[in-house]
Amino acid sequence: MVNIFKRIEEFIAKNELIEEDDRILLAVSGGPDSVFLFYFFIYFLKKKKIDIKVVSIHHHMREQADREIEFVKELANKYGIEFFREDIEINVKKNIENVLREKRYEKLYKIAKTAGCNKIATGHTLDDDIETFFINLFRGSGLAGLCGIWPKSNIYSDAEIFIIRPLLCVEKKEILEYLEENKIKYFTDVSNLSSDFFRNRVRNEIIPFLLKYKPSLKKVIFKTIILLQEEERFLRNYTEKILKEISKKEGNRIIIDTEKFRKLEKSIKRRIAGFIYREITKIPYINFPKIEKITKYIEKGEKIFDIDKIEKILKGKKSKKERFIYKIKVPGKIEILDKFIIKSYFIPFSEGIFRNPDKFTGYFDFSKIKGDIIVRNRKVGDRFTPLGFDKEKRLSRFMIDKKIPESEKDKVLIFENNGKIIWVCGYEISELFKVTEKTEKILKIEVKNKEKKYEKNFP
Repeated sequence: MVNIFKRIEEFIAKNELIEEDDRILLAVSGGPDSVFLFYFFIYFLKKKKIDIKVVSIHHHMREQADREIEFVKELANKYGIEFFREDIEINVKKNIENVLREKRYEKLYKIAKTAGCNKIATGHTLDDDIETFFINLFRGSGLAGLCGIWPKSNIYSDAEIFIIRPLLCVEKKEILEYLEENKIKYFTDVSNLSSDFFRNRVRNEIIPFLLKYKPSLKKVIFKTIILLQEEERFLRNYTEKILKEISKKEGNRIIIDTEKFRKLEKSIKRRIAGFIYREITKIPYINFPKIEKITKYIEKGEKIFDIDKIEKILKGKKSKKERFIYKIKVPGKIEILDKFIIKSYFIPFSEGIFRNPDKFTGYFDFSKIKGDIIVRNRKVGDRFTPLGFDKEKRLSRFMIDKKIPESEKDKVLIFENNGKIIWVCGYEISELFKVTEKTEKILKIEVKNKEKKYEKNFP
């Protein structure tokens, strides 16, 4: 026990993962890796002045998950550790792993902010690192992909909350041995045995096959990953230095000196294209085809990049959309687009407001509304703060996450006040305009389809 814990301590120190007074949120699912992570931090609390809290995320994909959540909650309570729960539900058939990962990090960020934590610890092991290496190798990834999983990274490019992975130096079999020897309970996710997911095929078929010919494969690949990360770190710093010399940022736009860009090495051009995409979209992942498209546009003389330009480059020219904008009456009633009736009126406070199941009825703190309320369809650059978030999100990203079909996005009614979106009708109100128990004047807005009773797919 002491040996494996000491090795993790050395890994933490070498990679500067934890500092005094850190407030760390532990992501614990109930599986062996995350349970081991929990017990390591119980031990580590005696070594370093830190504070830990626990979060468990319910994915609603397995019946066993209910018992796992309760198990983690009881484990945290046993040691007097504050426990948080979050839920994720998705309805997609493709890219399930990627969608779940994005949703999971969204939830982890939200809880970390709520809990006042500056770091999030996950139970990724050396095996996860090796699997990621091979997955990216088979996908034809460049150097960045072959770097595997980083010991420490930003959860978002502009966020001050970091993800740390202190177990990357430990093999899965070592964790299982420790748990068995100490008779520590954990749950096994049987979905990890399924061949439906590419990662599982790499884990259960490809790596065991290679280990027959190279028993030390994992350690060799791990050393390779460390070397590649050192190279990648140098190239990232160099790219940022070059980017500062050939570009400038104005608000949400990046302006490139195309003449200087054309003189750069091709590999640096691609890195700059990737940086532009991530900086503007705030999406950390980008594939090679997207990088190539952006690179070619800059070489052709494209200088100014914003979210509209990025979407145009990657999706091609869009058909001309019909714009609409109306000013609603407060209080009052208005008909728009020969289809919808919008009513607004003031109501007294009630607890039922917080349990509103109707996505086409919104409740708003009127003291936060300044001037006219307008209703329109979406426009380029729209951003808003969804309920429960303390950070703005691109409306285009929000619509993707909500699985709104492309053909329907321009039909969604957007309510705006004083330049800020207060409601994406049918989906979510803004955190900035929500009703609280201290709200003195409540504005209720109802949207009805006069032709038919509205349903989930409204309008």
